[in-house]
Amino acid sequence: MTALPIPRTVNAGSPPAIDDTRWIALNEAAERLSRDPAHLRRLAREQLVGLGLAVKQAAKADEPERWYIARRWNLALSPGQAGDTHRAPELSDFPRHKVREALDKVAVLQAYRELKGTIREAVSSWLPQFIAQQQERYPDLKFTGRTLRRWDKDYQGPADLPKLIDTRGGNQTEQADPAAWDYFKALYLNGNSPATKQCWQQTRHYAKQAGMSWCSYRACCAQLDSKISPEQAALYRSPKDYKDRFEAPLKMDPDTFAPGLCWIGDHAQLDVYCRSGQRKVRPYLTAWQDWKSRKIVGWELVEIPDAMSILTAFRRAILDPSNHGGPDYLWQDNGRDFDATMLVGSTKQHRRVDPEERLRLRMGESDGLYGYLKIGVISAIPYNSKAKGRLERWFRRFHNEHDKTYESYTGSKTEDKPERLKGLLKEPWRLPTFEQLRESIGEYIQHFNASAEHAKEDLRLPDGRRCSPDEMMARCPRVRSYDRKAIDLLLRAQQEPRAVTKEGVKLRVAGGTTAYGVHDSRIRSFIGTGRKVRLTYDPQDTREVHAWTEDWKWIGELKNNRFGNVGTAVSIADLKESIAEHRKHKKTLRDIDKDRLKHVLRRPDELAVGIAKRKTEPLEAPTIQPVLTPLDAQASRAGRDIEQTRDGRFKHVPMPDLSALLKRAEERDAELAFDFEAHAKAAGNRSKPSDGAGDLESHEPDTITDPPENILDRLARVYGNPQYRDPEELDLRDSLRQPRVVGGGAA
Repeated sequence: MTALPIPRTVNAGSPPAIDDTRWIALNEAAERLSRDPAHLRRLAREQLVGLGLAVKQAAKADEPERWYIARRWNLALSPGQAGDTHRAPELSDFPRHKVREALDKVAVLQAYRELKGTIREAVSSWLPQFIAQQQERYPDLKFTGRTLRRWDKDYQGPADLPKLIDTRGGNQTEQADPAAWDYFKALYLNGNSPATKQCWQQTRHYAKQAGMSWCSYRACCAQLDSKISPEQAALYRSPKDYKDRFEAPLKMDPDTFAPGLCWIGDHAQLDVYCRSGQRKVRPYLTAWQDWKSRKIVGWELVEIPDAMSILTAFRRAILDPSNHGGPDYLWQDNGRDFDATMLVGSTKQHRRVDPEERLRLRMGESDGLYGYLKIGVISAIPYNSKAKGRLERWFRRFHNEHDKTYESYTGSKTEDKPERLKGLLKEPWRLPTFEQLRESIGEYIQHFNASAEHAKEDLRLPDGRRCSPDEMMARCPRVRSYDRKAIDLLLRAQQEPRAVTKEGVKLRVAGGTTAYGVHDSRIRSFIGTGRKVRLTYDPQDTREVHAWTEDWKWIGELKNNRFGNVGTAVSIADLKESIAEHRKHKKTLRDIDKDRLKHVLRRPDELAVGIAKRKTEPLEAPTIQPVLTPLDAQASRAGRDIEQTRDGRFKHVPMPDLSALLKRAEERDAELAFDFEAHAKAAGNRSKPSDGAGDLESHEPDTITDPPENILDRLARVYGNPQYRDPEELDLRDSLRQPRVVGGGAA
């Protein structure tokens, strides 16, 4: 029987009708075969047309031409159930290596069926050899005759391919109940960041009680990123990580603030060790930076940052004429030291209760120091590295360009700590001093402010030339004008108004107090009246304070009751350290002797003066300290008198006869014999007036000393009698035991 002719091109006349039982539209064929329509169209044009398996024509006269594919080209294109049986299933939910493994099983199964149809012998006679050949060809497949018969039963066409896919080892085919995954997400997306295994175990218990399916722990970890995106996990489990990794940066308009109108303030600990007095410290840098120009307008180096260091840096910035009198706004850290009542005029708790107080602080109308200067305050978002991004970037640059030039560099992280640092800290005289570090920081900041070597596009002059922070700061559109004397008095540390007592007015420092003006008549009249005094002071020198009335009327300068007249400046840091040392000393003495506590304990005021003086003393390299003992001169003699036996015990060499020693001692005593008669005669002659001295009525005789004691008797009495308690001789023995210090120490 001859085959019917199949049209290969479109006929010029009326086209023959398309038989749906023999032909299928190209787009439908592509869907059944899971292929790209464009790829199948190109295959039909280049290959299938020549084989009579494709045609391009219109189904009807009024329809456009399109491609058709012969159903006999692929069994999956067959109509009805036969085509569905050979239709390729959806395999996108399976791992690729599992699909490749299933296709290898199909190839083995087809070879098995062909061999089974051609060989008439029993299967058991040739099956072991066939399995060995196929496993050599497909080394990843491990199967037996029983497994091969199961594959033959399960696979009847391409639609049965998922039955050959190994689904063991986890939920690779989405067998877990969606409700179980919802329960897992509710546990996993928690701010406490619970462990993945803990959430999986709780979900397994929940699914078992609810009769739902759940996957293994390994499968859960493999599907975790597809079920819960890393961005979503970071948002709920670690907001800080989400901000750093996924949150888009919010870039501010570089022209938001003109030069000099907004300052940014924060602290940063240096990555350098230095020595302050006789202590090793890692100081902090408190800095104020202009937002637009990036100029460091004020800074202060301290051991521990607080409101005093902020005020000192701010005072330095305000009093600098090149800063045009200060900003209109301060963009500062959200810490409690920046939020001190002395600076902002109210507490955080007060501002939470009273929204108007927050508005007054933002508008520069608060009762604190900033409000007096008509400066508004903007608090940065807490725990947000981008809140003060410009100053944070400058701190990072400062650590790289300044701190790394020192031998005592600590590294920004623990894993970056240099190995030599541990040995260097054991030799503190090699560390830079606090003042040397302060001087180098000042030089670095001065160079930074004057340098135009940067890549900041917003730091350009109208002619396009890059400018330095100093040059940009000079373009500030306005200048604040102050009374120089008034601003100098105002920019001092202050406390709440306090009542005057019989000891004067007290300044509170670190939980302790120190009093001023105990005998000053200008404040004595305040006692018992209920009127209070407001104190302002210099944090670097607390010997004197300025006294004002509550409405800021000048009273006068008051001296400290105890150290007001000392020559060394006593800072707030010295007072804090002295109070801490006083408490520690007091606690120690309380455990030792409670009765003598008040007699031996020094007051914090006295300790502060000593601490201030001690900080000015340089730490020199250690001196050599030889120690002389009473046995040094006897060591060689003792070595000659004692010799060691071979078995490790000692024997004494017989001492010489003592008769010769006693004879020499008697001869020595005869030489030292004391002539009492000669001494008395000489004393009587001296008592008579000499020639030319008759006008003297009396003359006191010289004191007659006792004869010296026999030296042997004295040594025997002192060192041979353990009950002897002569204080003079005991002092002699103690002096022999005292070490002598040579090379810079006290002898």
